[in-house]
Amino acid sequence: MRSWSIHLDTPKAAILAKAAVDRALARGGMKATFAEQNRTDEQNKRMWALLDIITEERPVWNHFPMNSRRWKGTFMDALGMETDATPSMEGGRVIPLGHSTRELSKGQFSDLFEVIHAFAAREGIDLKEPTEGKHNDTE
Repeated sequence: MRSWSIHLDTPKAAILAKAAVDRALARGGMKATFAEQNRTDEQNKRMWALLDIITEERPVWNHFPMNSRRWKGTFMDALGMETDATPSMEGGRVIPLGHSTRELSKGQFSDLFEVIHAFAAREGIDLKEPTEGKHNDTE
């Protein structure tokens, strides 16, 4: 079965989607799924920049050394996103798993920003609305 995706973000895309629906009906029907678009690269860059600021301001949290990836996992958990962890090979450490933001929708990413900003406000951290972080991560 053939499948395709159309991002419904412009009037032209909506016209193409309507034409696709007409073709599907003419062929006996198809299954259609509508989902919010995933986060943008710009949102991802902004997230890493904010996490870098928080890491600089709070390199230790609850007696635990933090980096931007750990803060990301902490905020994902605070948002209620499913996370997991496994013990390290030598023991004594926990390795976070499942903290990818790649599949988050734009709305979920917006919620993540709200959690980050609320934490920063509570902690007195000035988030200077950065444009780009030190990281080049895409997850």
